[in-house]
Amino acid sequence: MKKIHLCFLLLILTFSTGLVYANTLNILINQVDNGGIVPEFEAENVQVFLDSFMEYMFDAGFIVSSEKISLAPDITSDEGLAIHACRHGYFDYLAVIRLKFNPDTNQIMNAEWQVKEIASLLVKNHGHEYPNEKTTNPEGDAKKFGVQVARKIYSSVNDVMDW
Repeated sequence: MKKIHLCFLLLILTFSTGLVYANTLNILINQVDNGGIVPEFEAENVQVFLDSFMEYMFDAGFIVSSEKISLAPDITSDEGLAIHACRHGYFDYLAVIRLKFNPDTNQIMNAEWQVKEIASLLVKNHGHEYPNEKTTNPEGDAKKFGVQVARKIYSSVNDVMDW
């Protein structure tokens, strides 16, 4: 009798794993100084933005990864490498986020983003976001702004997902 229960339990576990699926998203952030000047270093608050963005998307059920933050004014080659990584990593989407950063105030000014579906390489959605509020705490602002942009991208990806 115990063998029958064990076989039945193994059968259920085997078939139930086939029903599990999570969307996957890779992130490429491009940091540019306000005015288009190529920055010399990666701003700490840009990393804070990325961390809060990834945390939100992970909590929303996505498997999330990120590329190295790009400091190049033209990210065509970085985007090509990210798409290549997505294809080999079996990712569904690539989010390309261009953050304009003010080095004088240490704050992120705005974000332009687009989401590409890797299978078709079509841009599924795009947008432009400004922080809802700015305080005297640039790190806290970056964290809130990361969540703000993640919400927009999450809702745009949910609109195009085929369930």
